[in-house]
Amino acid sequence: MAEKCIRQLPPVRVPESLEHALMRLAAHEDRPLSEYVRGVLMKHVFGHAPMVELDDDGDKPRRA
Repeated sequence: MAEKCIRQLPPVRVPESLEHALMRLAAHEDRPLSEYVRGVLMKHVFGHAPMVELDDDGDKPRRA
């Protein structure tokens, strides 16, 4: 079962060129921008899972 997305991150300021590139990539995959960015973040963070372990609560990273 997929984990519910109930948390919000603080706003992130990006250059206009990055915003447009992300919007184009999201549109290419026919996904909303927020969903696309969430997927990019998940791939980045969990792709580095061997480097970073989560604590027992599963929410605070600690070095492996």
